[in-house]
Amino acid sequence: MIAVNKCNNKITLKVLRKRLKMNQTQFAETLGVRRSTISEWETGVHKPSLSIEQVKVLDKLLGQVNLRFEDLPDDIAS
Repeated sequence: MIAVNKCNNKITLKVLRKRLKMNQTQFAETLGVRRSTISEWETGVHKPSLSIEQVKVLDKLLGQVNLRFEDLPDDIAS
């Protein structure tokens, strides 16, 4: 069973990051963004805007925790 946000029963970037056992810095380095960007995405300050390369990386990360893009909500940030 995958971890989900208990407040609204959906997978968020923060839930995904924690499921991957990564801190914000590690997750940021993996996606090629700043740690502050990850924080802004997780808190809803900004919505993620990913390049094709970042989408491919995210797809690999999802596979590591037995998830697919289809499992994600339309608004994964918050």
